Amino acid sequence: MKSLIFIILFQLNTNGYAVASDKNWFCAQRLVRNISIGAVWHHGHNEIFDSLNQNKIMVSELIKKTGHRLLETQDNQEHATTIVKKFSQKISGDDSKLTLLFAYTLKKLNQQRQEKINYVLNYGRNHQKRVDILQITRKQIRQAIKDTNITKLADLEEQYQWQITVLNARKKHNPYLCEEVVDTDAYAFFLAKEISQYIN
Repeated sequence: MKSLIFIILFQLNTNGYAVASDKNWFCAQRLVRNISIGAVWHHGHNEIFDSLNQNKIMVSELIKKTGHRLLETQDNQEHATTIVKKFSQKISGDDSKLTLLFAYTLKKLNQQRQEKINYVLNYGRNHQKRVDILQITRKQIRQAIKDTNITKLADLEEQYQWQITVLNARKKHNPYLCEEVVDTDAYAFFLAKEISQYIN
């Protein structure tokens, strides 16, 4: 009983979030909402990116189909390399079409990335709510100890241990959520490199 009370009263902060621009963002990397063109693309034709984002340019079915295939093969870079190579051959290495392929795919990647970020933020928000509930349970335990209410204390201890178990299980899942965002970033850089090989 004494050892359990000691753990309850002196347990370290269960939040463990890194400092970030959003308090619910718990990943080690800085929170960046979108992958910017300038960060990954250094091969000109930037007007294509602007036109696409403003919906002022037509995207062919070939580019859409190829872009979606690239999105579906994010876990297989070798396959993505083959897709890019075949696309370049079909369009005879047309720089503007290659650029549009990357612009289109990057736009879709950013949409996927935003969904992942929102999921992380919601996950962090729910985690914080659980931490707040845990703090309330701690206060109730302190009060039960002060009142020497053994029955209530036993119930609260069981409740507290369950809350700790849930929080620890959720925290173990955190790195995987963060890695999904990082993997999207890495894939964007990879595609920029692969596609730019065919630009003159």
